[in-house]
Order: sequence, then C-alpha cells, then structure tokens
Amino acid sequence: MIKFDKRCTGCAGCEQVCPKDAISMNIANGFLYPQVDEKLCIDCGLCDHICHYDKDIANQFVKKAYAVKNKSIDIVKKSSSGGMFYALAKYVIQNGGVVFGASFDNDLHLNYDFTDNIENLDKFLTSKYLQSNVNGSFKKVKEFLQQGKKVLFCGTPCIVNGLQNYLQKPSPNLILVDFICHGIPNPKFFEKYVKELEKKYKSKLISFNFRYKKNGWEDYCIRLEFENGKSILKPAADDPYMKLFLKDIILRESCYNCNSRGDRRYSDITMADFWGIKDSYPNLYDKDGVSLVIINSKTGQDIFYNISDSIKFDEVDFDIAIKSNLSYCKSPENPAIIREKVYSNMDKYTVQQLADKFVDKISLKKKIRLFLGKIFKKIKRLFRKFITKEK
Repeated sequence: MIKFDKRCTGCAGCEQVCPKDAISMNIANGFLYPQVDEKLCIDCGLCDHICHYDKDIANQFVKKAYAVKNKSIDIVKKSSSGGMFYALAKYVIQNGGVVFGASFDNDLHLNYDFTDNIENLDKFLTSKYLQSNVNGSFKKVKEFLQQGKKVLFCGTPCIVNGLQNYLQKPSPNLILVDFICHGIPNPKFFEKYVKELEKKYKSKLISFNFRYKKNGWEDYCIRLEFENGKSILKPAADDPYMKLFLKDIILRESCYNCNSRGDRRYSDITMADFWGIKDSYPNLYDKDGVSLVIINSKTGQDIFYNISDSIKFDEVDFDIAIKSNLSYCKSPENPAIIREKVYSNMDKYTVQQLADKFVDKISLKKKIRLFLGKIFKKIKRLFRKFITKEK
C-alpha cells in the first residue's frame, strides 16, 4: 500500500490505477498527495508497482540537441521560447491525434487537459509556474491509445515518467514530451496571490501570463488582465510570486531531490528555453526566442523530421547546450530555513510581504555581508603589506 512520502511528485498515477478507487489526491500544505481509504484497499500492490519515484530510469539513447524556431513569427511571439511545442502539436492533430497539456480554467486553476482542435492549442502555450492537477488525464490517454489514436502528452518530467509507469508498456502512437524544469511551485501561494491581486484591483483576474515577451524573450514580463478591462504589465523579476519561485522557496518537496532529471526520463523529446545561446551560438540567437530541443528516442527523432518543414533548426553540441541549462540534470537546493519561515507565515502576510520580508531583505543582508567581506579582505592584505615592510 502506498504511503505518504516527500518524494511523491503528485503525478496521481496511483489514484488512477487503483481498481477500487481507494486512493484520492488530497491537498497537504498546498500540494496534492495520495491518501488511501484502508476500508476500500485490497492490498493489490498496483499503486506501489507503478509509482515512479523508486524506479531506476536510464535513457541510453544517444541524444541530439537542436536550436529551433517556428517559421511562424506569430507562434514564436505567443510561445515561451521558439514555438517548438506548437509545431509538434499541430502535426499530431493534423494526423488525427489528440494533444494533452496544462491549461488554466476560468478561475485560473491549472489542470491537464486535451484537445483535437488546432484552434485550441493556444491555451497550452507559454509557461505556467505552478503545479498542474493531472485530473484523470492518464486514464484518458490510455483510452485514446486503445482507440488507435495518436497522442502527444506534454508535461513536467516527473508527470511524464508517471504516465509511462502508469501505462507500463510503450505505445507506437504515444509521443511523450517534457521540458527542462526548474521546479514546481505551490498552487496555494498562487491562489493566494490571485485573490490579493483581485482585491487590490477590485476585479476578477482572467489572465496571468508568466512569460509575456513585450521586451523580448530574455527580459520577459508578467502580464495581468482583469475582467474590468484593466491590464497590468511588470518585469517578472519584480513580481513577488516569481521571486519566491525563482529563489526555490515554494517548490514541491520532491523537487529538491528530483528523480526525473538528466537521463532519468521516458520522454521522446525534451524542450527548453535555449538560455546561453547568445554566448555559445551567437549566430543562432533571436530576441523573440529560441527553443532548445533534445531528442531522447527514435520516436522523438522521427517526429522531429516530420515537422522539419514548419521549423528552422540547427544541430548544436549537447554538452554545450545544457551548460547554461543546469536544471536539466541538477536539482535546486532546498533553502530549508527560509522555506519554513515562509510557510509558517503564509497566512499572516500577503505574498508581496512574504517576498519583501524573506527574499528582498535576505538578499540585501547577503549583499552587505559580501561587501563587508571584501573590505575586510582588503584591510587584511594592506595590514600584511604593512607588517612586511616594517620587518
């Protein structure tokens, strides 16, 4: 029987595989974790069998890396980076398939959803920095595959690994796509922030764009749209929720020792922003965005060739490509002390106050310590020189 474990990624594979519906996903400290109804459990062991955090995954495919940009500038501008996902999704739908991805509902709750209509793909574009509810998607993927449909599933590496373990057997009609993941932020903090924004601006928030590229791909902004027509634009670096996320303070516990990085992934294709391309391949840089695409399997290589007419691409050195994308293979460090303070004060302060108190002030203290440390070293060197001269 599966038990609570901080390594749990919230993929909900155990919930969906249970033949007696004895497992439900319940919120604990903002994240979803499985809970077992022991009265219904028959100890069949299926939940333990498909759980992926104990699995020894090692993708041995000789990887190829590419710098990619969609040929449609409109798609590039809508996307977080170079528009690779749209090219893949459009191809699958045009060939009678179904595409799964994360999208917001009307109340800005993030859920995995699917579509077989190209016009609906926009809801899956751009990054959403919080954990998405799997929402029974694994069962739906299995149903479509049993119908003989081609399925593209795009998600975080841990969710993709969870899906493959749930299915257990590979399918020629399944295309698994993940992305280089920094970590999964807490939905509870996001929901709290949304309510605070709605109170501040006296209107329902209907759109939250984490990666609005008005100033270009690297200097991206947060764009908020309200029901009353008001629109707010600000640098992502100034947003309190983003500060808590980027400082690794509000990530899921499993993210700090992630078992789905590097070669430990079932995905056919890994996508990412091609950070560092300006230095490593300046001739391929584009201010509107460039995707880094890593091919992890023959299935991934085949579909990449099939969409080649819709993208511009150049093969790049894999090791150079991931040098500036360390989240591919490295977990974030757990700022345990600060994290505990933020969580314990969550109901006491607003998200803005939490960022001011536990991110900005701490950063200022670090800067002061570094500054004083440099001065101390200079004084020490001067003192040594003085002593040497005296001798």
